[in-house]
Amino acid sequence: MTTRAAVVVPVGPSVPAEFVDDTLASVERLGVPTTLVVVNDSDRSRWPASTVVVPAPAGAPGGQGGLFVKLGAGIRRALQDDWDVLLRLDTDALVLRGGLVSSAVSRFASDLSLGLLGAVRVGPDGGERSFGPARALLRAEAGWRGLRRPAVRRAVRALPRDGAHGLGGAYLLSRRCAEALDGAGWLTCGALAGSRAGEDHLMGAAVRACGFSLGEFSRPGDPLAVRWVGLPASPASVWESGAAVTHSVRSWGPLCEADVRAEFRALAPVG
Repeated sequence: MTTRAAVVVPVGPSVPAEFVDDTLASVERLGVPTTLVVVNDSDRSRWPASTVVVPAPAGAPGGQGGLFVKLGAGIRRALQDDWDVLLRLDTDALVLRGGLVSSAVSRFASDLSLGLLGAVRVGPDGGERSFGPARALLRAEAGWRGLRRPAVRRAVRALPRDGAHGLGGAYLLSRRCAEALDGAGWLTCGALAGSRAGEDHLMGAAVRACGFSLGEFSRPGDPLAVRWVGLPASPASVWESGAAVTHSVRSWGPLCEADVRAEFRALAPVG
């Protein structure tokens, strides 16, 4: 049986088109049949022929709860097609090589409780990630301060609020988990557009509200090498680590985003 993937990429209004195109082209490196869904929140009208474009839902601005709602629209469109795992990818992330999909399929199959794989508690340098900021945001919105926005408060109070999540630059969902998120109404929960919690904070909570757990997939030697700000190491070091996806390519030391992307294209040409 052929293993298939879906990739959902939210595209905002301020990302240079050449960087978006570079990230979309990198999806080819997955090496498996892929449904590529762009959630378009920009004024761009022309896209690669193989791209499925979903307009960003109205009333879901920004990169926090609004981004969660936009991703929900992309995941729901992806669910119309056949795939085994879904990769959520930022425009400042890159696919570097194949092997990611088969590794994720095996990991999800080994533990059916897993719904999301990513940088959860441990980062690619082996350091511990903190859930403190996410926990504080979610608890504030569910508490008395949230009374000013009752729709958001009601939605957040239905979620776990310990802050556990996988870093939003790149993570993977199992098909079973994505279907459960849709069935529970989280992918169409417009009330969360008003949340000040991060998209990844909300996704981690929604996955767990559906009865799934979060799994590490971005420790040293894992397929993901993702960090919140900048690359986790130099482009050459990330490549040599065997990572299949990395984030964020916006900078490394003196290198700007264009330079980082050029180095990865030299290391892993597309086509």
